[in-house]
Amino acid sequence: MYVRYHDYAPTLQPEAETIINRLKTDTLIVIVPTYQDKEIILKSSHRKARGRTEKKRRKQKLLNLYAERQIEMEAIINGFNEFYTFSPVLYMPDSLVSDFESGINKTYFIDQNFRLSSEISYRNRSPIKLLKQFDQEWQIKIRTQIIPNPFPNYYIYRNGLYGFLGTEKFDEMYERVASVFQRRFDTFFADPDGRISL
Repeated sequence: MYVRYHDYAPTLQPEAETIINRLKTDTLIVIVPTYQDKEIILKSSHRKARGRTEKKRRKQKLLNLYAERQIEMEAIINGFNEFYTFSPVLYMPDSLVSDFESGINKTYFIDQNFRLSSEISYRNRSPIKLLKQFDQEWQIKIRTQIIPNPFPNYYIYRNGLYGFLGTEKFDEMYERVASVFQRRFDTFFADPDGRISL
């Protein structure tokens, strides 16, 4: 497991302290990946398929994506609900972030039944976000900017051979991710001038 500051983020101690204090009384928005680009490709492939067998095979790939997306979403929400307590937390599909930050009024947040709910609202259109950037990399951002160091802004998840092969279970992965950010936020909040080595 590797936890470190982001190489490309500036080091701005006062700003980092201000943001951790804000987060403590504000809300972390966890962005749930939807893999829309992959979905578009698979839908196009399905439409272009010739023959019943090939069409069925490509449809199954699309159905597998939907199933895996649902499993991952549930693992994210369950993991953070159980292991993250530093601040309130909300969950938003990545496909809706741009509209939210643009101020468009519609339903954005996922409830505890894993459905979008119009009953959940959050007014700040420049939220502190946790985004999964790549398969095993997470970043903390406000809009498009990584939060400055020494705020705990970056995490790369590795779990030996299982992580390399992509066979890690989603629930175990997100329990770890939630736990890491919980510990790091607690540590930085308690001692912003200290060195985090979690």
